[in-house]
Amino acid sequence: MLKVVRNLICCVCLLFVLSILVFSGSSANADTVDYIVNVAPSLNITLSTDNVVLDLNPNTKTSDSKDLNIKVSTNNMTGYQLTMSSTGNATDLVRDNTVDGKNATIPTLSAEAGSTAASLTDNTWGYKKDSGNFIPYVSGVKLLENNVATNEDETTLSFASKIDWNQSAGSYALSLVFTGMVNPLCDTTISGVMQTFNPCPDMAIGTSGTLTDTRDGKTYTAAKLADGQIWMTSNLNLAGGTKLYSETSNVPAGYPESAGVGYYTLPASSATGFSDSTVAYVYNTGNETTNQADCNTSPGCNSYYSWLAATAGGKDASGTAVTGNGEDAPYSICPKGWRLPKSGNSSDTSATSTTGYKKGDFYKLATAYGVNLESQNSVSSANFYNNAGPGTLPNFLLAGYYSSNRLYSGGTGGFYWSSSSYSSGSAYYFNFGSSRVNSANGNSRYFGSSVRCVFAGV
Repeated sequence: MLKVVRNLICCVCLLFVLSILVFSGSSANADTVDYIVNVAPSLNITLSTDNVVLDLNPNTKTSDSKDLNIKVSTNNMTGYQLTMSSTGNATDLVRDNTVDGKNATIPTLSAEAGSTAASLTDNTWGYKKDSGNFIPYVSGVKLLENNVATNEDETTLSFASKIDWNQSAGSYALSLVFTGMVNPLCDTTISGVMQTFNPCPDMAIGTSGTLTDTRDGKTYTAAKLADGQIWMTSNLNLAGGTKLYSETSNVPAGYPESAGVGYYTLPASSATGFSDSTVAYVYNTGNETTNQADCNTSPGCNSYYSWLAATAGGKDASGTAVTGNGEDAPYSICPKGWRLPKSGNSSDTSATSTTGYKKGDFYKLATAYGVNLESQNSVSSANFYNNAGPGTLPNFLLAGYYSSNRLYSGGTGGFYWSSSSYSSGSAYYFNFGSSRVNSANGNSRYFGSSVRCVFAGV
């Protein structure tokens, strides 16, 4: 027997304010009254039964299944999530030991079985959602989610068990708890703080605004671009020597120097260096600008980072250096909630081709702004420059790059790091000019290139 329990968690309040202006005769005096309607947040879970009971007898019926229908309704405009769990993350059906003073169990499946109860392994149980095979029960599984208000979002769970003569008689039970939690309210505009920014899923393409980075108080422009993602539309200007903590930056907890509190320290700013792929470099020009003309000559504009600096050390979650072709460094100097774009042969499963350059954020971005990259990695095209280069809403700047103590291509080339490794000494970056674009170019990790972060939640 499975006992099912509803559990509601609702933590938003909605306030609607309507101001009514009241005039009295022809007097010039006026007064106002606030007419307020408070609408309480609501999240409701409806279960078709409180107990799912299977009656099995090895003489007549050794397997059976029963359904549980679940409906969820909420007036929360950002939707909800529904999970199924059990106390102590238990997974077995346990028999009441008052029968003979001994405990007995029917364990959950150890792997997927057939699509019918009769095809289960003897003396096991499992469940399935809607259709498909019965699978093992795991506590804390997410059953339903939606990102909008909904009335009676519905799913059906089927529970099944199969026994043989070796299973002791008795009543076996596990209490399942279905917990619904409303999603946090979202931002309808691009404004506020980068680290807590939570855009609504239906935010329109072209929405733009400014966001403040709490790490240093700098304000950046950002917009939802034609590829459907929210990008910074100005270059990152995080100062060399800044210590980045996991609470406010895209670095892991406990990495790399302090147990429990994660931080990565950027190297000090310097125009020299940018010559060794095993060393992190940063150069803050002090010329913070969104104006292309300011980028055309030395010392360049905004800030330049080597790949190791941009990826906060170029290591994975275990602290191992990221070196494989197409392997993505999971961390960066972007604010918490933001990340470096992917490029090259990255692990983007939504790509339209297995060809390396047709994967990642930069490929999608270039395609969204009119570049045809269907036949080759690099093309001669002014489309990206005209549609997304200097002076447009994305305003990708031709900021050039630093190498061996000097600036190159200021005013003629834009170079932006991705999170994707090419080899132990090189990484993928996005490169464009007035008549060319390359969504996945590999070059030395010591090059000092620009950084634009993309919002991680979209």
